[in-house]
Amino acid sequence: MPPSLQVYEERGARILSKSLWQTKCFKCIWANIANVEIQWDFDRDIKKYRFETFCYGPKSCKYYKMGRARTVPYKNRDSALDDGYLDELCTEGRDEDE
Repeated sequence: MPPSLQVYEERGARILSKSLWQTKCFKCIWANIANVEIQWDFDRDIKKYRFETFCYGPKSCKYYKMGRARTVPYKNRDSALDDGYLDELCTEGRDEDE
């Protein structure tokens, strides 16, 4: 049985390479794909959605690979690039084996 959603939330996510999610990580309880909401137009509260892959597993996992950095588009603004800095923020409360 997979853990509860609360456990996933507490552990924090890391961006997972889509190719790894499709191959080695697909059967792992810590690998997930989610429909992510992007606040595209802040003035009119318009949102866009896309699927992204995440890992909630141990930081020491030998299979983990971030993959390419992901851009977050915004209307009439420069896109933001998430090159993994959010991974550290989301998982700063756990050790390598958690």
